Amino acid sequence: MDKYCWRGSGPIRPYVLFIFLSALIGAMISISSAADPVVTGHLSDDWEVGELLYEDNFDDPSKWEIQIEESDSDLVPEVTFENGVMDMYIPSRGATAWLKEKFDGPVLVVYDVLTPVDTLSGNDIRVGDVNTFLHASDPVVEDRIFDDTFYTGQFGTYGKMNGYYASSGGNQNTTARLRRYPRTDLLNGNDISHLAMTDKDGQSEYLLTAGQKHGIQMASVGGHVQYVFDGQIVYELKEGDIIFREDPGGTLSRDIYDYENYPEHTSGYFGFRMLRAHHQYSVLKVYGLKRVERTDVSVSTLAELRTAVTLNNQNIVMQAGDYDLETGLTSSIRNIICSGNNNRIDLTGVYINVPVGSVSENYIIISGDDNVWIGGEIEDTYRNGLTEITDFSAYNQDRDNLAHGLGGDPVMRIEGNGNLVEGIKLTVRGSFPYGYGSIFGIGADNVYGLDKRCGILITGGSNNTLDSVEVQQRAFGHAIFIQSGADGSVIKNSLVEGRVRPFAELYSETEEFDLPFRSDYKLPLSESGEPIPMDEVTSLCEDGYRMYNNTGSIDVVNCTAKKMRGGIRLYLGGTSTVLDSTAIDCGDTNFNMSNGGTIVNSSGNFAYAPLSDFRLSRSNMDIEWTIIPSPHAVGPHNLCDVLGNGHTIVF
Repeated sequence: MDKYCWRGSGPIRPYVLFIFLSALIGAMISISSAADPVVTGHLSDDWEVGELLYEDNFDDPSKWEIQIEESDSDLVPEVTFENGVMDMYIPSRGATAWLKEKFDGPVLVVYDVLTPVDTLSGNDIRVGDVNTFLHASDPVVEDRIFDDTFYTGQFGTYGKMNGYYASSGGNQNTTARLRRYPRTDLLNGNDISHLAMTDKDGQSEYLLTAGQKHGIQMASVGGHVQYVFDGQIVYELKEGDIIFREDPGGTLSRDIYDYENYPEHTSGYFGFRMLRAHHQYSVLKVYGLKRVERTDVSVSTLAELRTAVTLNNQNIVMQAGDYDLETGLTSSIRNIICSGNNNRIDLTGVYINVPVGSVSENYIIISGDDNVWIGGEIEDTYRNGLTEITDFSAYNQDRDNLAHGLGGDPVMRIEGNGNLVEGIKLTVRGSFPYGYGSIFGIGADNVYGLDKRCGILITGGSNNTLDSVEVQQRAFGHAIFIQSGADGSVIKNSLVEGRVRPFAELYSETEEFDLPFRSDYKLPLSESGEPIPMDEVTSLCEDGYRMYNNTGSIDVVNCTAKKMRGGIRLYLGGTSTVLDSTAIDCGDTNFNMSNGGTIVNSSGNFAYAPLSDFRLSRSNMDIEWTIIPSPHAVGPHNLCDVLGNGHTIVF
C-alpha cells in the first residue's frame, strides 16, 4: 500500500502522512453533524448567529498548514483527510493545524472532535489536549504564522503570537483553560504577563472521554470571548469581569478584564492544537456574528410595560417620567413579570412609586433569559410621607401602611439565565418588626411575627449580573441575596446601604405594646435571656450581599456595603471572590466567606462588629484586607475573629 505525503508548497516531510483511503478510518468513527451553533450566555445579549463564513468537509489538504514538532520517537505521525474527517495521529510530540483562511471581526467557530479508544498507547497517545486557537496571527507579519521556522509545532514557539487559546484536557486530561496571547516577549522570548483563566481545572464536565465525540464552540466579538464545551460555557469574558493574570514565573493574580489593558484581537487565523494525542476532527464551521435584531417598542404606562416584557427580541423604551404602581396597575396584577427573552428594557429617567401596603409580594420578576434591564428608580413610600423612621414604637403599630412587608419576598426577583440588570436604584421600605435588627428572630423562630421585605434576589438561574445597582435598604431584610442553585452570579460597581441604631435606645420604648417592653428588655432568643446590651449598635436590616445554601459561584467586584447586619456575607455559598470592595459600619460582621473564598484589594472597618467573624470556621481562604480606622467604634468585639484553618491573610 502506498502512502502519500502532502505539505502544501513546502518540503515533503516523511513523518507527515496523508492517507486517502477510507478503509483506514471508516471503522474508527461514525460521523454525525455537530449541533447547530448557539449564542449563549451574555454574548446573546446583543449578538446572534450570522452568515456561514466557512465550512470544511476535510476533503482538501491544501487548505491546511500542518506544523509537527520534531521528535526522537520511532512512532510516525499521520494526518489524513477522508470521509469528512481530518484524522491527526500525533504520538510523542505536539502539532498545530492552521486553516489558511483569515477571519475578521466577530466570529463563532464550531467543530466536533473524537479521541479513538483503540489507538491509545501509554504516554505516546493519551486522552487530552483538545486545544483551539482563534484570531491568531504573527505580531509582525500576520500570515507568518504558517512559517514553520518560526512556529515549529513545539508549543513554546507559539507564545509570541497574538490570539486567543482555549483548552480542554490539558496536562493529561486534568485542566480546562483560556488564555489571551502573547504570553512571551517577541524579541527575547521571556515570559510576560497575560490573561490566563485556570479556575475550571479539574472539573470533569469540561474534560475529555475517549470514544465520545465532543462539540467545541469558540467565539470572539469586541473583546468578548466565550469558550463552550459540549454545550456548557467553560469560560466567558466580558469587560469588567474578574480574571486571572499569569505573571512571569507562573504566579496567578486577579485582575479586571478591560479592553484597554487587554485589547481585542480583531482578526487572524483558526487552528487546532494537540499533544501526544489522536484526534479526529469533523464538521468544522465558522459563522459571523450579527447584532440581534430587536423590534423597537415604546411604552408610556405601567400596563403597557407589563405586556411588552412578556414578548421576545425587543428594544423596549419607557417614556421618562413618574409612575405609580398602585394606580398604574389593578390590584390583582400589581407586578411586572419579564417572562420574555432577549429584550432590552430601558427605564432611563423612569421613577416608580410603590406605596407600602399596596402589594404583598415581589412585584418585579425577571423569569426570561438574556434580558437587559437598564436604569429606573423604584421607591417604596409611606402614605404619610415619612422617609426615615425615628419613632419605632408608633411605626410597628401600623401594620397596614407602615410595618407592612412582602412576606420575606424581594422587590425584584431574577430567576432566568444570562440576565443583566444595570443602573437601577431601589429604596426598600416596609417590614415588621423594624427598628430592632435580628433580636426578635429572623425565621421560623421569631417571637412576635415576621414580615420582611428584601431588595433583589437571584435564584435558580445562571450567569446573571447586577451592575451599578443601588439598594437603599430601609426595611428588615436582605439588600441583595442569592440562593436556590444560582450559579455564575456577578455583582459589580454596586452600593447597598442600611441603617443602624444604638441598642440603648430600645430602653426608651416603655409602652406595653412596645416589643422591647414585651421582652422585658432581654434578648428573647438568647440561651439565658440576656439583657439587651447598652453599649452596642445594631443594624436595622439583614445582609448586604448574601449567599444562602447555594453551591454556585459568585463574584463581587467594586462593591460597597454600609450599615447592614452583615456586609459581604457569602459563607453559605460556593466559590466566592471579592475584589476591590468595601464593607463598613455593619452590625454583626463586615465580611465572611465560603471555604476557599478569595478577597483581593478590599477594605473594611470594625466600628460595630469585627472586620470578619469567619462564620462556621470556613477554611482555606486567601484574603487581602485594608483595615479602615474606626474612631467611632463601640461595643466589646475584636478587630477580627480568625477561625478555621489554612488561610492566607494579609492585613
